[in-house]
Amino acid sequence: MAGVCRTLVNNMSATKKHANLAAALTELIGPANTTVEDLPEIDGCRPAVLVMPSSHDEVKDSLKICADYDASVAPAGRLTWLDCGNPIERADVIISSRRMDCIIDYSPADLTATVQAGVSICRLNQLAGESRQWLPVDAPGTSDDTLGALAACGVSGPLRYGFGTIRDYALGLKLAHANGGESKSGGRVVKNVAGYDMTKLYVGSYGTLAIITELTLKLRPMADGQATLAIISRARDSLFELGTQIVQSELRPASVYIIEGDFPDVAPGSALLVRFIETREAVDYQIDRVIGLMDGRFEFELLSDERAAAAWLAVANFDRSEQVAVRWSVPPSNTRSVFESINQARSRTADLALGIIRGCLQCDSGVANTIALLRERAAAAGGHLFIEKAPASVRRDADAFGDPGAARRLMIAVKEKLDPLRALNPGKFIRGI
Repeated sequence: MAGVCRTLVNNMSATKKHANLAAALTELIGPANTTVEDLPEIDGCRPAVLVMPSSHDEVKDSLKICADYDASVAPAGRLTWLDCGNPIERADVIISSRRMDCIIDYSPADLTATVQAGVSICRLNQLAGESRQWLPVDAPGTSDDTLGALAACGVSGPLRYGFGTIRDYALGLKLAHANGGESKSGGRVVKNVAGYDMTKLYVGSYGTLAIITELTLKLRPMADGQATLAIISRARDSLFELGTQIVQSELRPASVYIIEGDFPDVAPGSALLVRFIETREAVDYQIDRVIGLMDGRFEFELLSDERAAAAWLAVANFDRSEQVAVRWSVPPSNTRSVFESINQARSRTADLALGIIRGCLQCDSGVANTIALLRERAAAAGGHLFIEKAPASVRRDADAFGDPGAARRLMIAVKEKLDPLRALNPGKFIRGI
C-alpha cells in the first residue's frame, strides 16, 4: 500500500504534494502545532511545512506520513543548528522537538535522567542542581538549546577536557526512523552495554540516521569548588609553555585554554585561562600550585565567579557574531605550531590539553581556498579541520567535514541501511551522506 501511495505522490505536482503533505501532518499534529508560513530557509532550501510533535509517537507517525509522500525531513530543536554540517540537499518538512520538553524520569540516587529531546540543558541542570548534580556540557550556543540537538550534532565546549562530551553521558536513546519505525539503544543504567554500543552511532550523526526523541543521561555530582585563573604575559610563547606544563603535571584542570582576540571579560591580546572544578580544598591547592609555577614574565588574576562564567561563555561562543568559524583537531603536541600558523584567524582559541583550536575567518571570496589550505596544514600536523559555521556556498565548496578516508564506505553503508531513501537531512553529513 505504501508503494502505491508513493507512486501516486510521484505523479503529483510539487505544489499539490506539499499541500496534501501539510494537510496530512496538520490532521495528525493539529493546526496549532503545524505551520506553512514564514519558515526559515535552510541552505537555500525552503521547507513546505514545520511540525512540532509533543511525543515520540507523533514524531514516528509524522515520519511515516513524510515517507508516504516521499518527503525529505530536517530534524530540529529550536531551529538554531540548521546551518551546521554540509548544506542540506532538500528539505520538505522541519520536525521540531520544541514541544517535547518533558523530564520523564530523574533518579538522584542513580545519577540518571530520562528526558524528551526538546528539554534544554539549562532546565535539566536546574532540576539536577537541587540534588547537587549536573550534566557538565557547555557546548557553543545558548542554555536553551535542546539536548536532542546537542546530541545529534555531538558538539562540546571548554569543559570537554575535564568532563568529556555529551556522547560520554548518553546511556540510551529512543529513536524514530525515516520509514516510521522505531528503536531503542542502550538503557537506563550505567552498566548496560553488551556488544555494539549503538547509542554512540547516533550521537554526532547530525540527524541523518534517525530522529532522537528521548535520551537517558548519566549525571555527575556537583563539585563545591571552582576557580579560574586568567594569566597574561608579554610573550605568547611563555603562555604556551606554562599551559603545557600544567597539562603535563599532576594537576587536574577542567580547562586549559589559550585565547586571542576580543574577549573583554578577560584581557586584550593573548591570555591563558586555567579552570579547576573539584572540592574547595583541591581547587585552592591547585591554584596555589599554578601560581607557584609562574615567574616574573607573568601577571595573573583570580576571576570572580561572575567574571569566570562570563569568560568561559565568551570562549564557547566567541564566533557568535562571525560568519565563518572553523575547528582544528590536532595532536596536543602540535597545538602551538598550528595555532601560530593560522594568522588568518581574527579570533582564536586553543584547548592545550586536547589539541582543539577554533578560529574565525574573514568571509571573503577566497575563504573556501583559505580553508582548503588550512585543512592541508591540519593534515600535515596529523589532524583535521571542520567548518563549524559558514555560508552554504562556502560549506559546499570546501566541504564542512573534509575527506573521511577509508571510513567513508562504512558510513555510506550505515546510511543505506538505516535511511535508504535519504530522507533525513540528505547531504548534511560527511561527503554528502
